[in-house]
Amino acid sequence: RFGFARTGSLARISHLDSVRLLERALRRSGLPVSFTGGFHPLPRLQFALSLPLGVEGLGEWFDLEFTESAERLDGEATRRRLQQELPAEFQLLSVEPVPVFGPSLSQEVVASHWRFVLRPLAAPEDGRQGVGSGPGGPEPADWDRAIGELLEAEALPWNDQDKKGRPRQRDCRSALLALRRLAPPEPDGRVSLELKAAIDPQGRGLRPEQIQFWLAQRLGFSLELEAVQRQALQLRAC
Repeated sequence: RFGFARTGSLARISHLDSVRLLERALRRSGLPVSFTGGFHPLPRLQFALSLPLGVEGLGEWFDLEFTESAERLDGEATRRRLQQELPAEFQLLSVEPVPVFGPSLSQEVVASHWRFVLRPLAAPEDGRQGVGSGPGGPEPADWDRAIGELLEAEALPWNDQDKKGRPRQRDCRSALLALRRLAPPEPDGRVSLELKAAIDPQGRGLRPEQIQFWLAQRLGFSLELEAVQRQALQLRAC
């Protein structure tokens, strides 16, 4: 099990491109990687959770199966060898052996930790005057009030589509574990926020764009999402 970070320009590539990048690095490394069968063998590789496009990941995970046992394969030497074939913005942070027949990595993810910036736009939503707005947007007390309302809400409905494109509505309140403002608003109104969200067995949680939508409703301002980082994916404690 490898811990890794994907930062910088690599935040602008898709999850599928990240998988391909790692597959090519594995082939170049010459490591005893276990491959699938068939006409197009692929490394036995599993990511914990895909990263959205444009998002940096600082505490991500993937599992990789080898043909040699952990006793014969030096984990740290393996990490260094694979890192040599990867760009600096794809940083391998840790490595540890895990049972081949244990729970899948995706089933081990229980929470995600995010950090992001919201910037109020010059014009409030629908042409209305923003609640308690100052020259750079909402006042600190208004941010805190809106965040408090989210944390105290009995339901947080979200409209999206299922895999077949059919509209649906689901309540995301149980996924919101924590949300806080990190510092006073900057002169231009930007506010840094920290979010902790639960991940359900289907891999669904909360994303910053949902918090952006709900806070915009409560503040009366359109908000622009910036500098999104997934700080960590939290795995189930052994």
